Amino acid sequence: MKNTIKIAKSRILLKELAIEDSAAYFTLIKKNRAHMNKFGTMTETQYKTVEEVAKSIVNPPNPRKLRFGVWNGTTLIGMVALIKTK
Repeated sequence: MKNTIKIAKSRILLKELAIEDSAAYFTLIKKNRAHMNKFGTMTETQYKTVEEVAKSIVNPPNPRKLRFGVWNGTTLIGMVALIKTK
């Protein structure tokens, strides 16, 4: 299992995205496309299929960026990106 952080006294987990999260991550993007379009993020235009999401997890466009899924139990509810500095 990749890096996972459990938030104390809650069902919230931060888990580094893995290939098995592709479908859940794509569904999250799909459900929030209109919202993301308001802010001009690349995510909504960059990932149009589950396969594109899976490819980005295996070969991230920015390998210094760690992408964590925010999970409420077994439901992916968000994403957090951390960028490694030197």
